Amino acid sequence: MCVAPLRLDEELNDCYRVGTDGGADVMHLPHADLKPGAPADFLLVRGECLPQIVVDTPRRDMVVHGGRVVARDGELVD
Repeated sequence: MCVAPLRLDEELNDCYRVGTDGGADVMHLPHADLKPGAPADFLLVRGECLPQIVVDTPRRDMVVHGGRVVARDGELVD
């Protein structure tokens, strides 16, 4: 794991953008979006702001894949 000395909110926001959109950018694909008709793949976490989530990496409250809840409170669901 590579650890960079990131401290500013702008730098942490950039890290999030690379993680969420970087792969799509490299493959020239559209960015994921929460709009009607978009794939329902997302996760919910608790945090006051994006930089806090990047730094603290909180437990995932819910993971949705293909419109189905696949995990809650850090545990897989059947």
